[in-house]
Amino acid sequence: MTVGIRPERDSLAPGQPVTLQMYIASGNLDSLRKALPRFVFKSVVRYDKNVLRVNDTVKTTTTRFYASTNDAKNRFERVFNSPTLWSGNNAILATIATIAVSGDTDRTPLQVERFDWALSTNATKTGIQRIFVEVPTNGLFISGACRAGGTTRLTRSTTALALSRAQPNPVQDAATISYSIREQGFMELALYDIMGKKITTVVRGDHAPGEYVTTFSANGIPVGTYFLVLQSPSAILNERIEVVR
Repeated sequence: MTVGIRPERDSLAPGQPVTLQMYIASGNLDSLRKALPRFVFKSVVRYDKNVLRVNDTVKTTTTRFYASTNDAKNRFERVFNSPTLWSGNNAILATIATIAVSGDTDRTPLQVERFDWALSTNATKTGIQRIFVEVPTNGLFISGACRAGGTTRLTRSTTALALSRAQPNPVQDAATISYSIREQGFMELALYDIMGKKITTVVRGDHAPGEYVTTFSANGIPVGTYFLVLQSPSAILNERIEVVR
């Protein structure tokens, strides 16, 4: 049998959710179903983090994944999963929730670097029967990056979108906020209350990729809990901040 990895949909613009499907590319599903519920698998999937990133806002119920960027060139993101039972309902083994991002390329190979499938959750136990898995069927994701004027708009910066905790926090009068931008475009940093109402705009306008520092004034803002929200064309980040007197 073989396993594969593929995008559920292609040509999705930066900022759009992308579901990756790990699936049984070939093999007898009926034979596999008869062995349930003891079929479990572990896997490692890799893709270019300049095109896709794990979507932390989506909680998957099919398996438990976590991302690792421990790569020599820090370009690829690897997604691991702990021993997981296959549902047996169809050829889909699991889904990985990612999000398309703007980077220096508009496509990435989807690679199954490792796949272990056994007849027990204890894969190291002596005598456990393993299932032979052939070379995996790897996939490709192509984003729907802007192609205005016939030219694909790419981002050459490898800086990740980031929003640092305000200093000081809690804040009485003013706080310093650091943030990083990975793509050229319109950005907004604003303060929201716990009900989601915008209180004030801290920064708003076009940004070039890079690192920035700004000052937030708490004068005239009532005591309470708020959220600083950084929004780019492809992502949203937030940090909690307390205003005190």
